[in-house]
Amino acid sequence: MHEMRGKTGRGAVRLGVFGGAVALVAAGSVPAFAAGAESYAFSFKDHVVPPGESSAVVLRPDTVDGMPNGTLVFAMSKAPLTDASWAGGGLPAGMSARLDDMCQASPTVKGVFLCRTGEDTGFVGPAVVASDAVKNLTKLHFGVAYAPRGADLKAAVKKAQLAQSAPVKGLVEPHSVTVLTADHVKKNVLGLKTPELPAGGTVTQSVTVQARDAGKLRVGFGAGRGQRQWDKGELNVEITSVKPGAGASNCTFTPGELTWDSGISCDVAARGGREVSVSYTLKAAETTPAWKLGAMAGYDVYTSGWAEGPQLKVEFGVKSPFPVKERYSLLARNKDGRLFLHAGTGDGKRVFEKGEDFGDAWKKYTLTAKLSPVKVQMAGGGVVARDAGGVLWNFALDGEGGLWEPLKVGAGWNVYDALTGAGDVTGDGKPDLLARDTNGTQWLYAGTGVPKKPFAPRVKIGAGWKVFDVLTGGADLTGDGRADLLARDKDGAQWLYAGTGVAAKPFAPRVQIGAAADWKGYTAFSLVGDLDSDLKVDLVARDASGVLHLLKGTGQAAAPFAPRVKIGGGWNVYGSLL
Repeated sequence: MHEMRGKTGRGAVRLGVFGGAVALVAAGSVPAFAAGAESYAFSFKDHVVPPGESSAVVLRPDTVDGMPNGTLVFAMSKAPLTDASWAGGGLPAGMSARLDDMCQASPTVKGVFLCRTGEDTGFVGPAVVASDAVKNLTKLHFGVAYAPRGADLKAAVKKAQLAQSAPVKGLVEPHSVTVLTADHVKKNVLGLKTPELPAGGTVTQSVTVQARDAGKLRVGFGAGRGQRQWDKGELNVEITSVKPGAGASNCTFTPGELTWDSGISCDVAARGGREVSVSYTLKAAETTPAWKLGAMAGYDVYTSGWAEGPQLKVEFGVKSPFPVKERYSLLARNKDGRLFLHAGTGDGKRVFEKGEDFGDAWKKYTLTAKLSPVKVQMAGGGVVARDAGGVLWNFALDGEGGLWEPLKVGAGWNVYDALTGAGDVTGDGKPDLLARDTNGTQWLYAGTGVPKKPFAPRVKIGAGWKVFDVLTGGADLTGDGRADLLARDKDGAQWLYAGTGVAAKPFAPRVQIGAAADWKGYTAFSLVGDLDSDLKVDLVARDASGVLHLLKGTGQAAAPFAPRVKIGGGWNVYGSLL
């Protein structure tokens, strides 16, 4: 139960508590009380619900003023509350009222319910439920009247029954519960016009709804598909104004920089399906990067239940010379076969977040590889994994923090002892895969961009690759826009194979970039992507004691890495880094 205590009186602001929420009722917004009457008034509202059990709506006050001590009378009818004969009394077919201990059905009048209310009971009311069989546009009319303790209860019942004939705001109110099916509600069709926003400028966009029913029109903003969410102070885009068209009113918007919680909200009247338009203006700072944003419109017709109204998402971009600084994650599989994702922070001092567990389904795979660096929002080339039977599986990234279910690539992959994601080495914009067979021959599987058939037939790159015990690739180390490959030989020397972007000959001749003394002590490597927000690809390397190190990229082919920086210990729990 929720209780309310406080002073009331003319000139004060009175506090109401209901259903876990708080409402303020300004003084003067309710009628004056008769001499000797207790200080209590209420405000209920109309409801729109879907058919089904999830439609249950408790008829509690929307706002209250004062503390009741008496009975709330609810009169429910299939007809408007104007008929003194009460011929339509009772709920429509398929609708029912559920009562708690504070409410009971009148023993003499059909469709009337009496609910004791006071300081110890809170603000109670029946719960109305529409079954799945209730027809579209079925309407329950209900009137509410209050009878203080000791007052004539029969008079309050009559007032509730005739609430539409003689309403008294705050004391006697007529309302309704209307059932609308999902097919009906979806006819309130949404539209969005979202032209590009220039950095340092403004743009006016608009949202429309073909308003068959009254509702709440909303627009929110978030990252576009495959785009990470921005940090505070990183976007610098704000709503500056909202202009409602005919049929829209009470528009509000969130000031300041856009966040997940920012948005626009307007009340819309039912207009028989005619279009209602609301325009709004966005402003971007001159330094705003080239974000891909999503405008998400929703139309809330239902006031209760789990069903949702129409929704629409349209993406637009910020036109800017400044690129978005992407962040990348490290995938790691522990010795029990569980896959973990450590999201990059973009901060070279606190490099990764705590690992997110993707489950133990990965223990059945004997080889795994990411095709290209994995962005924190799980966008990129995806992951491939070979099972013990030699079948290769392709896991596409969903761009929203997860992986799609694996798709079978094919059998016969147990002829390979190493799989390496190469990124795009053919220059067609699609990530490719390298596979080394047990004889040391390296093969290229060019990406197709089709998840169900992700690779073209293999092409031989060359023999002699058995001399390497670690291969990692998929990203541009040299700053020329082409994906490169790192290879460490069994003596510990590190080699760079610069990408050419030419499918027939994807790599230039190798160049040694590190002596054996510098690289032999590492047990795992991964070209993760840009980890310190300097737009250069970085490498992580784990030593034999389990310490993970960050080797920041320089973008220079002759010396692609700066001296290592310690990230932290305990990384030997992982059998492999992807």
